[in-house]
Amino acid sequence: GTWGLELEEGYHRVGGILSISEHSVVREFIPLGDHPTVGQMVRLDSYSFPDDPEAAHGIAFQEVPVSSTIGNFPAWFIDGRGGTWAIFVHGKGAKRREALRMVATMVEAGFPSLVISYRNDEGEAASADGYHRYGQTEWEDLAAAIQYALDNGAEDVVLVGYSMGGA
Repeated sequence: GTWGLELEEGYHRVGGILSISEHSVVREFIPLGDHPTVGQMVRLDSYSFPDDPEAAHGIAFQEVPVSSTIGNFPAWFIDGRGGTWAIFVHGKGAKRREALRMVATMVEAGFPSLVISYRNDEGEAASADGYHRYGQTEWEDLAAAIQYALDNGAEDVVLVGYSMGGA
């Protein structure tokens, strides 16, 4: 599979396996900017895409606020051709970037797309106890995103969830 290679100041991809030996695995390196230097700290990242739809796929987007019962949550809105919107919900402990794996496919198919954040995301409004409730309370933030879509021209929605976002 493809992995991200995250640096303090940059992002690259690590692709398919080129060779395997008893002591090492060599993978394809796909630079997305300046090459890292020898000894620079990096970490593998399962998202495989950097930052946002523009940086990852060259897809224009707007940052929009979705108002829920405990506050406003940022979402990426990507315009499309149809009346059915795709709403992407990331998993527990993940970030909106998780949706970048599929968002290009949905946009290519014409779906306006909304990639949401929700309560207890890092840096966002938190529930009173700060705990994830695996959908017991988070559904309110998703319902607010659906309402946002309906208020802005959606006739129908398709939910795309990852891990807890699918629950």
